[in-house]
Amino acid sequence: MRRIAQDVTAAASRAHRVIDRPADLYAYGPSPPCGVQIVQERIHADDHSTLVRCRQADCDYQATVADHQVTQLALREGTWLTLTELVGALTNGGVPVTRDQIKDWADREGLPHEKRARTRWIHGHVQKNEVWTYRVGEVRDLAPRAQERRKRTALST
Repeated sequence: MRRIAQDVTAAASRAHRVIDRPADLYAYGPSPPCGVQIVQERIHADDHSTLVRCRQADCDYQATVADHQVTQLALREGTWLTLTELVGALTNGGVPVTRDQIKDWADREGLPHEKRARTRWIHGHVQKNEVWTYRVGEVRDLAPRAQERRKRTALST
């Protein structure tokens, strides 16, 4: 009987953890007015009514996810990111780009890029490697021009 009671208690405890699981929190970056990191429950991209809100007492910042991502992108104009980071950040900010476009701009249009040392934690060890990085503002400026060229090309054919 004691063994059965322990098994039932353990199963109930596991079920509680699954059922009463805390909300998934997501880091939305710093609040533009005060700079405090905004961490809250993740908002689905299709949810246009839930707002990203700063919880700082003296800050009343709030915005839709789409507006907040555009603001965050504007705040990071001078930041250097890897291809993967850049594609994710720009696409989330409403500027769809691909890795191939960025590589092409670097090769053909002279998009500034530089190698930077990055450290990563892999299998319990710190590893350093060099990666190509690109400035957010430069890529953000090239994206609309490329889109406009594609439109003109499509209209002329």
